[in-house]
Amino acid sequence: ADPYQISTVADWTELTGTSADWGAAFVLTADLDLNGATLSPVGQLWSNPFTGILDGNGHALRNANISGGSFMGIFCCMYNAKCSNLGLENISVSGGSYVGGLVGYASGACTISNCYVSGSVSGSGSSIGGVVGYTEPDGYNYSYIVDCTATCVVKADNINAGGLVGEASWTTIKDCYSTGAVTATNGAAGGLLGHMWISTIMGCYAMGPVDGGGSYLGGLVGRMELKSTISNSYAMGSVNGPQYVGGLVGGVNMFSNTVVYCYAMGPVNGAVEVGGFIGHRNAPVSNLVTASYWDTETSGQA
Repeated sequence: ADPYQISTVADWTELTGTSADWGAAFVLTADLDLNGATLSPVGQLWSNPFTGILDGNGHALRNANISGGSFMGIFCCMYNAKCSNLGLENISVSGGSYVGGLVGYASGACTISNCYVSGSVSGSGSSIGGVVGYTEPDGYNYSYIVDCTATCVVKADNINAGGLVGEASWTTIKDCYSTGAVTATNGAAGGLLGHMWISTIMGCYAMGPVDGGGSYLGGLVGRMELKSTISNSYAMGSVNGPQYVGGLVGGVNMFSNTVVYCYAMGPVNGAVEVGGFIGHRNAPVSNLVTASYWDTETSGQA
């Protein structure tokens, strides 16, 4: 009801250095231009993550750089936290593994809503995403990513790169989209999400090109596993890679996955198990695809 107000770059810098306040509530009251300055992330992994609330109030952080080891983002680590209504414009974030434009590592029941990221996000390891690098549950508590947008370039030097999220478990992603180019050197890359596990995507789309040097490359999702669902979603970007390459999903593994009311229409190119819609599908009896299609002309896949 009475959040701390952040109105200047000095206020934000104070937040990054005041770990005792990382469980409080904050609101931005102005756009903040960092003019190319290097920021320290908010939150510390395990010992003191951000557990509070940040309402961007429709404002943006602009022209900032964040670099270092693993777990990099405007927020290094969130736990049961909320972030909403925040824009990140021309942000450059680089690190090892678990790197995201907004959040490197989100644990527990986090909610990220109405946020957007533009710029570039890269990592020398795995789980690299335009908005979030990696999400994981605490017990059976889901995280929610809703109404978020990524227009940034995303690159992982290993696996699990996604235009919006690198890797997600026990997460619902709803009404989101990404348009930037996504690359993973060793595979598992998706225009929206690199790797999903017991998660849900609904009402989302991706339009950026996806390229990789390994397996599981998809226009929307690279690798889909175990009791996951994709519904009312589509992909339009090109997908290129050696193996398990699909216009919507690179590969569907394990069991009880569902894809329904979806389509893909981007060019698809690969060598082993390539499909206009899904490249590789394991256990087809329990992994259901219904009411979905791909464009055979634009995809180049009969």
